[in-house]
Amino acid sequence: MTVSSSTSRASYSGNGTLTTFAYSFKVFDQDDLTVILRASNGTETVQTITTHYTVTGVGSASGGNVVFGTAPASGVTVVILREQPLTQGLDLVPNDPFPAASLEESLDKLTFMAQKHEEELGRAIKASRTNVLTGSEFTISAADRANKIFSFDSAGDVSITQAIGTFKGNWATSTAYVVRDIVKDTSTNNIFIVNTAHTSSGAQPLTTNANSAKYDLLVDAASATTSATNAATSASTATTQAGISTTKAGEASTSAAAAATSATTATTKASESAASATASEAAKDAALAALDSFDDRYLGAKASDPTVDNDGNALVSGALYFNTTDDVMKVYTGSAWVAAYASLASTLLVANNLSDLASASTARTNLGLGTAATTASTAYATAAQGALADSALQSIADGSITQSKLAGEAVNESKLQVSNAPVNGYALTAQSGNTGGLTWAEIAAGGGGKVLQVVNALDTTSRSAGAGAEVLAVTASITPSATSSKIVMFGSSALEYEGGGEIRMYREYGNAGEAQLGEDQHYRGGNNDDKKLYPFHFYDSPNTTSATSYSIVFEGGGTHYTNYSNSQSVMFLMEIDNA
Repeated sequence: MTVSSSTSRASYSGNGTLTTFAYSFKVFDQDDLTVILRASNGTETVQTITTHYTVTGVGSASGGNVVFGTAPASGVTVVILREQPLTQGLDLVPNDPFPAASLEESLDKLTFMAQKHEEELGRAIKASRTNVLTGSEFTISAADRANKIFSFDSAGDVSITQAIGTFKGNWATSTAYVVRDIVKDTSTNNIFIVNTAHTSSGAQPLTTNANSAKYDLLVDAASATTSATNAATSASTATTQAGISTTKAGEASTSAAAAATSATTATTKASESAASATASEAAKDAALAALDSFDDRYLGAKASDPTVDNDGNALVSGALYFNTTDDVMKVYTGSAWVAAYASLASTLLVANNLSDLASASTARTNLGLGTAATTASTAYATAAQGALADSALQSIADGSITQSKLAGEAVNESKLQVSNAPVNGYALTAQSGNTGGLTWAEIAAGGGGKVLQVVNALDTTSRSAGAGAEVLAVTASITPSATSSKIVMFGSSALEYEGGGEIRMYREYGNAGEAQLGEDQHYRGGNNDDKKLYPFHFYDSPNTTSATSYSIVFEGGGTHYTNYSNSQSVMFLMEIDNA
């Protein structure tokens, strides 16, 4: 056959599924193929025939297939190479018939050998055809060139140079150093490489050492440290300026200029080192962010309520501005602008004891008190008494009853026949065995029906779900003080829905021990996005003293929402003493 193609390799990408990969060139033996898998990290693994793959199409001019037992993984490159053995097996015997087929096959093999060399040379590092290498050989032994660098000499020819260098640690005096030893100057943290073999002497820093010419600077750590210090100083300055811009709210323009100056200073310092540049830039950004935050909070003077901040963004809760039309400072609540302070004009102050009323008589009339509210009690008596109420005494026919006798009959503990001394918080109760007598006794704790605690939860988070899925409205949690306690659960939930659905009450919704409380409560709806508030209540016996959660969820026949725009769900949990 003729050899009309120079192709001697094929390459594919594995996908974890494909096991068959074609090759389009002729091989005389399956062992003439080399199959390699290259991983994404560059690791190459030569595959073994019959162990990892089989070959079809041997001897075919159009090639065949390499079939893997296990599909190469995704990201792995499959490389198929023809590597013709560098041998010649044709033996021509004198006077024998001319073996044309055998000779042609040998010529094909020679061509394949040349193509193999061409493929390998194509992957070699070469000089271009117009370049000249007068010496491309080196004679240094393997031991001598170990850990050395393959490079080019001053003539541009291949050479083996010395090692990059050996780190000897901190510099020390009276130490024999050789060329390319690397040492650290501990006084400056600079790193030097030895350029001339010598025994060290003197002291650090090496830049002023008597042998300073025998060292070359590799790492200028001292300058880097100075730059880092400058960067830290610049960052501190910028941070200080940012704080000034925040605290000096009334001087926003001046603070902004100071922050800009700080940013300029930080930028100038940035040129000293890359580290300083990074720190200064960060400080500048912090200052600008602080200024922007202040600018978003205090909007300045305006004639009417603004709808966006000075950057055109949505207003934030707590934003301030001065209304020049009404001459009043206003604050944004999250939904509306309101006055930031209340005027004390026409205000009643506690310290004045109502003396700042414009008209006491008008106030009494408005309260329905008349003049009696300001008249002393001693000014009143009955017509029959004809005297002041606090000293008058009605005439009594029986002269044996006098005012002094009435005073002597005042009710006290002795006359009530109380048998013990009083105690704060005790109540008078009938004393067993003492007719008509009383005793101070402690009020019994607890008692069925006593409210022990009340908790509540408000949920304004809007949620939605499709048909047949549950969506949460509100959740509250309570920790009962006794296992016998009852929990009263009540409240209302906001729902927007299409079609009907069910409301469900749960204990420990979505947690271990989840339990539905009561039956589904059905609701009906149309297709016009009905929005309603649904009340709910349940009397539960959790029988636990651990924290217990209660939830309200909805499941609709169509898309449904809880806590839709400007609405909310609320739940109250009341613990009742059932002892």
